[in-house]
Amino acid sequence: MRTHEGSTEAKTERSEILDSLKARAVEGHALSCPSPNPRAAPLPSLNPEPGTRNPPPMAGAGGLMKALVYLGPGKKKLDDVPKAALRTSTDAVVRVTRTTICGTDLHILKGDVATVAKGRILGHEGIGIVEETGAVVSRFRKGDRVLISCITACGKCENCRRGMPSHCEEGGWILGNTIDGTQAEFVRIPFADTSLYPIPDGADEDEMVVDESHLTEGQLLAKAREFYSKEQTA
Repeated sequence: MRTHEGSTEAKTERSEILDSLKARAVEGHALSCPSPNPRAAPLPSLNPEPGTRNPPPMAGAGGLMKALVYLGPGKKKLDDVPKAALRTSTDAVVRVTRTTICGTDLHILKGDVATVAKGRILGHEGIGIVEETGAVVSRFRKGDRVLISCITACGKCENCRRGMPSHCEEGGWILGNTIDGTQAEFVRIPFADTSLYPIPDGADEDEMVVDESHLTEGQLLAKAREFYSKEQTA
């Protein structure tokens, strides 16, 4: 039975879940949604074609899914598109169960974000269930419930190691920007081990999808303040 959200039990459970997610974020994988890193240099593993972060699907991919597609300023369409598929060994495909509409999406729809091409699936936050994982993904397996970060982090570049994954040299804000996003039935998540977060048992997805943005933006600001304080005293 679902506990009423105003009860003492529900508040305690929610607090425990948020503490768990805070601990994950403090480990160095802040999840907020900043502007893309203009200095990020694309690497061959993710960019087989110049100017793209979309290598071709692996063999065996197929089928269609519903998705919200950007068609240019002021234009969008819920359309049937090729189903999200693994493209590299670090990817995971997630079946989306909850997603959001961010203020950033509204700017995209107005035509204010030049990096978003026509035909892009929008969305960069969400909740879902892992559908498939690449060969080297070790932290997640099919059936795991996960929080989808709007920040894709390789976990290995200098910025990721310094706790600034929003400036990841291979990732950052790419979902719904330079690769297809979460406003769809399925989404491909690059660097799944460091870009997805497990949802604790018993967590309410409706609360998680709302708390994700507020909680993680706060964590990013805290990390940024800590970083710049150290820089000034160094």
